[in-house]
Amino acid sequence: EVSSTKKRKLSVSRSPQMDALKTIYASLGGPEWTRQDNWLFNDHECCEWQGITFKGDNVKMLELSQNNLRGRLDDPILVDAFAKLGPTLEQLWISENAITGNL
Repeated sequence: EVSSTKKRKLSVSRSPQMDALKTIYASLGGPEWTRQDNWLFNDHECCEWQGITFKGDNVKMLELSQNNLRGRLDDPILVDAFAKLGPTLEQLWISENAITGNL
């Protein structure tokens, strides 16, 4: 039997939010981030990725301040990715990075 935590991990990993998180990572220089524990790493589910807080199956908060993010927030690919996180994203912490533009 799969635990309730594992069920949540499985449902999140197949969601549009998972795709959005992958896009954010790729578009904002993820491999060069200061803190990127478990991001896109083998069998780690996205609920184990550094800086992400979930509420149920949805991303509630991204805390990526002072993390060497690089890029433009107004890039259409990123705008779409953040839109997929949608109304469930209550907090976005991205200060003190090398990013420009508005969402």
